[in-house]
Amino acid sequence: MTRAADLLQRLVWYGLLAIVVVSPTQYGVEVIPKTHLSLADPLIWGVFALWLVGVVLSPVRLRSRFPPAMVWLFVMAGVVSAVHAVHPLKSVKDIFQYLEYFGAAYLLLVNVPDEVGVRRLVDLFLAVASVVVLVGVAQYAMVRIGDFKVGATFGNRNVFGGYLAMVVPLMAGVALFEPNRWRRAWLWSMVTLALLVTLSGGALIAMAVALAVVTMARGRVAFVAFAVVFLLILLVVLPRLPRHNDAVLNDSVCLFNDKNEVSLRYTEWQAATVMIAENPWCGVGLGNFQDNIGGYFGVLPRPTGVVEHDSENLYLVLASSVGLPGLACFLGLLLTGGLRAARRFVTAAEPHDKGLALGVAGALLGFAICCIWSPLLVRGIGVPLAMILAFAALADRAETRAA
Repeated sequence: MTRAADLLQRLVWYGLLAIVVVSPTQYGVEVIPKTHLSLADPLIWGVFALWLVGVVLSPVRLRSRFPPAMVWLFVMAGVVSAVHAVHPLKSVKDIFQYLEYFGAAYLLLVNVPDEVGVRRLVDLFLAVASVVVLVGVAQYAMVRIGDFKVGATFGNRNVFGGYLAMVVPLMAGVALFEPNRWRRAWLWSMVTLALLVTLSGGALIAMAVALAVVTMARGRVAFVAFAVVFLLILLVVLPRLPRHNDAVLNDSVCLFNDKNEVSLRYTEWQAATVMIAENPWCGVGLGNFQDNIGGYFGVLPRPTGVVEHDSENLYLVLASSVGLPGLACFLGLLLTGGLRAARRFVTAAEPHDKGLALGVAGALLGFAICCIWSPLLVRGIGVPLAMILAFAALADRAETRAA
């Protein structure tokens, strides 16, 4: 390897570490109306450009791993949907964003050259997630901050909950196979704190199911311990917390509001199904959901008030925006990562590999469930999701090398 190629590899590595640190946040600069540039966006493209130069200087990298076929099919579905979109520029913006998440960021992560680098990335990812949880705890303790705004480094409780639905099962999976007791204590304390500060009902449901599956995969003792602790938290601790979490969580997902009207969230879901029925193949255009949903309510009752931000159903949004084939491609992307992780969990012999694989499978399950109540392909969530998918691919790569 030449000196220039070695320098580029170091720059790419440190840039990748920086991406892991700055990615879990929605905060950014509004460059044009309703289009924000986060800290991670220019960093990803800059590091990706360096990586491409490194590929040219170092021919061995031409054997790099590439994103799954489902990524390209999903992007193609978005391109097709943009052709007849009311606002095609919005579709172009989202297509570019998904290429950043599942193309550039994924490629950088999945081509980490050695297992030591992978472990360092996972450790940094978990450390950053711990900081986000602690920021959430601090916000939770501030009375002046409303329940909806308890979002840590994110904009609100729904996106924060979506992030926790990914990282909490990952932490649990790693902790279940972690030999160091201090690291175990750290990870389980973060899991507990996350459960206590989550104010999104959909996110708590997603975490509960994912944690149940993860602990059950570890064994009966782990599952029983989780079930006892979780029930104590749910029935004893949450009702006694300062924000009355039990009532807040119920209100966030309840079917009827205080006026005995169907919550606008679910009315919008039904309108979205009408949109899907009328545009099943190509949808109304990626990024054009909100511009079209108003025309599909028909005679549906519309309660007073506004829909809470980030409370749509991601699957209905995607199906109505890019069509059912596009939704199938996105689900295929999640399923590909989940199956890779599950296979590695079954075949791995080393505890670290088993814990990471189990955590990744749980993270993707938690994300998939939480998307029922929140559209989580947003700033701050997209890059961490790409990281989780990359961890699944890296585990699969480790299995191939071992064979």
